[in-house]
Amino acid sequence: MGARKQKDRLTDKDRKFCAVLYPDADDYDCEVVLNNLRSNFPRWAYCLHDKDTTDDGELKKPHFHLVMGTGQSPYLISAVSNKLGVPANYVQFCDSFRGAVRYLIHLDHPDKYQYNATVISANFNPKKHFGDVDGEQMSREVFEYLDNHIGCDWLEVMRWAMASGNYAVFRRDYRLFQDYYNLIFDGGNEHGLQGNRHPAQKVYEQVR
Repeated sequence: MGARKQKDRLTDKDRKFCAVLYPDADDYDCEVVLNNLRSNFPRWAYCLHDKDTTDDGELKKPHFHLVMGTGQSPYLISAVSNKLGVPANYVQFCDSFRGAVRYLIHLDHPDKYQYNATVISANFNPKKHFGDVDGEQMSREVFEYLDNHIGCDWLEVMRWAMASGNYAVFRRDYRLFQDYYNLIFDGGNEHGLQGNRHPAQKVYEQVR
């Protein structure tokens, strides 16, 4: 297999790009660029890196890492830079959208500072790109929700899982959460918490 062809920054197009911004830059306004990112791209995410260090342990200048997807239409780097409002040299092709999202918190780079996923700003759920690395935390959030909403409608649980970004783990371990739900649901019935709520199995049979 031959070597992978390097993309031409002037003529090649793509649907996924990365960029780095510095708040103290002179040739663009960082806040304006972030607003442009949020307004002009179907998928976007960014994260402030203010705890990165050099090999000598010195703190690097704070900077933003940006990831953007253009949807169905491929773009030239020049078109992306125009939409962002930055010189073209700040924009790069992104080999892997998933990899770029994971880099926002240095997930695959244990030698670098590990940022918390909560510092990511995005118009999609970045957790779905974290895989099993974040699965334990996602499972914990589902269990905590069930503990705090004993006897709640199972459809409400499903909607919460989708809205909170935990649906990937919720779907994978559906039976486990279902059994746990029914266990605490039965306990809730003993305390008069049932009302007109539906057990998990009944709802599962309705929606499958």
